[in-house]
Amino acid sequence: MALGSLHEKYEASCPSFLVNQEANSAQQFALMQCNKAISHLSKRLRMNEEDSMEIALIACVLFITFEQLQGNYESALRHWQQGKKVLHGWQEAKNNYQSSSSNALIPLCNPDVIEDNLIRFFGRLDVQAITFIDTRSLQCDETWQSKKPGLGPPHIPDKISSLSEARHYLDEQLEWMFYAAARAIFRLDAWPGDGENTNNVAGLHGYDGLDRWAARFDAFLKHSGSALSARDIRGATLLKILHKVASIMLLSTGLEGFVADETCFDKFSIEFVDILSLAASLINAEISDGVTEAKQARPSFSFDMGVVPPLYYIAVKCREPSIRRQALSLLLASPRREGVWDGLMAARITERLIAIEEEGLESITDCASIPGSARITLVNASMYSDQRRAFLEYTQPRYSTDGNLDTREMWVSW
Repeated sequence: MALGSLHEKYEASCPSFLVNQEANSAQQFALMQCNKAISHLSKRLRMNEEDSMEIALIACVLFITFEQLQGNYESALRHWQQGKKVLHGWQEAKNNYQSSSSNALIPLCNPDVIEDNLIRFFGRLDVQAITFIDTRSLQCDETWQSKKPGLGPPHIPDKISSLSEARHYLDEQLEWMFYAAARAIFRLDAWPGDGENTNNVAGLHGYDGLDRWAARFDAFLKHSGSALSARDIRGATLLKILHKVASIMLLSTGLEGFVADETCFDKFSIEFVDILSLAASLINAEISDGVTEAKQARPSFSFDMGVVPPLYYIAVKCREPSIRRQALSLLLASPRREGVWDGLMAARITERLIAIEEEGLESITDCASIPGSARITLVNASMYSDQRRAFLEYTQPRYSTDGNLDTREMWVSW
């Protein structure tokens, strides 16, 4: 009931409708229902029944969605961390149970629900957290820091039979790839139990999992494409976008887990244009379906990542002036919130980063017009969603005095 009330108000209003929360009756109703849900959940969990673990995880998902819909990124990520701890505990209990000869009952509840749905669900949240520009949640997440990717990249079958399968296998590839790169950036060089330190990201070089996934996915579309509904086609388009962005990230990642030379992105202009075209087709279709009587695009909300992170990535990493500004225009074309990503937030941050890179340059006609020394290399943001502000830290070679990159700071509001 709380989510329904909040979502109804969100779709009927502008993206900033939650700024003055005390004055918003729908918001107050939603918060009241959420508090009731927490109270009932606490009572149920204290009963310690067999399905307590499953209920706790499902409730965590609902609370995450509730905070995402409000734009409370920090709270959503905190719920994500707590859910990860519960899930980690469940997996340990299951492993201990399977390796024990004891007949003691443990809270395995319905393992199929957790393994087939909730683990995948939190896997998608992992990708959101890793790619989000506020990385504080990663640096203090014990389950993430201790996570081990196994013996190698996730398995990809010889055949993909459905869009849900395609999404699942792509999610697994993205999670494995981003974990390896992010751990290298945070200097978590060895997985626990691996003995001597090794560079995790080295395994990404020569990695062909994304190519194999694309081959299976193309075969699926060739065989079943004519039977897909309009909604399925949009889903397939989004998978293509995520795959293309991940491929660029993979090809541009250095051995330290991050990009050593920002000019390496100049060779991906064709790929950036392809992504823009696909994203524009998705946004235009959604606008056509969700236009109000006043001919204004209705705000869009999705739990999963959609086009906002890819468009932000293009606008920040592509220095071709027309391409990055098209990405910025698409971010502003329709108000949308995708998980922890907010389109307006991403657009305002992008505007500031573009202005900083292009400051003092007389004529910008192509990528080469922006020298490597002017390009921002690393960006991290601390979000303050209640104030609709972000504190950004970034590095730029032009301010280097001793060969090391100096960190500079600024505030961005949206």
